[in-house]
Amino acid sequence: MDPPRGHKYCQQTYSKMGSSLYGSTSLARRLLQHWHPMGSQPSLSIHLLWHGILHILRVEHKVIIVGLDNAGKTTILYQFLMNEVVHTSPTIGSNVEEIVVKNTHFLMWDIGGQESLRSSWNTYYSNTEFIILVVDSIDRERLSITKEELYRMLAHEDLRKAAVLIFANKQDMKGCMTAAEISTYLTLSSIKDHPWHIQSCCALTGEGLCQGLEWMTSRIGVVKSFSIPKRVILSSSLNTRHTVRGRGLGHSCSKYLLSK
Repeated sequence: MDPPRGHKYCQQTYSKMGSSLYGSTSLARRLLQHWHPMGSQPSLSIHLLWHGILHILRVEHKVIIVGLDNAGKTTILYQFLMNEVVHTSPTIGSNVEEIVVKNTHFLMWDIGGQESLRSSWNTYYSNTEFIILVVDSIDRERLSITKEELYRMLAHEDLRKAAVLIFANKQDMKGCMTAAEISTYLTLSSIKDHPWHIQSCCALTGEGLCQGLEWMTSRIGVVKSFSIPKRVILSSSLNTRHTVRGRGLGHSCSKYLLSK
C-alpha cells in the first residue's frame, strides 16, 4: 500500500468527490490543519476517517413542492427524478426524493394538495430554503385559492427566508393562462421580502423544468466560500434510498446548466 501523500492529496481527493459536500475545499483544508498542522504527515487512519466522513455527510437544501390537488406536483417531482412521466395518484401525506443538479443536492418534499391536507402544510416548513408552488394554468376558478395559500405561506415565520419558484404548469393545454397572467393575478410584484421567479412549464414533457432548477441553483451558488453548513444529513437516514436514482432530470439539467 502506498504511504499517505499528505495534506495536498486529501484536498485533491476531496475536490474529486464533489465540492458540494461542504461548498469548497477550504473546509477540508481547515479541518485537516486542525487535525494535523501544515508540514506534518497525516496518518493513514486520518485519511480513512476523512474519506468516511465525505461519504457519510451531505449538505441538503430543503425544498417543499406545494399547490392545489391536480396541479402536477408529483409529476414534476418524478420528471426531476427520472426524466419520464410516471402514473400518479393523489398524494396523501408527502413524497420525498433527492435531486442532484451540478453537485447541488436538493431534498424535495412533494406535499398533498387536497383541501383537507393544506392545513398540515406548515408541519413541513422548518428549515425550508425553497418553495416550489405549482399552478394549474387551466384552473382559473381556483386561482384565488392558490393566491390565498401562497400569501399564507409567505407570512409564516418558518418561511421568512425561503425563495419562491412558481411553475405555471400545463402550458401545453389549449386556453391555459400564461405565466404573465398568473403573475398578475397572484400580484407577485408585491412580494418584496422573498426572492421569486415564475416559470412556464409542462410537467408531461419536462419543458421549462430545467430553467426553474437553474434559477434555484443560481440563488444558492454552485461554489460557495467557507462556512459551516447549516444542515448536514446522514446518508443512513431517510435520503439513503434516493442517492442512486435521484439523478434523473437533475442529471440532465446539469448538462443544460453547464451549456448556458
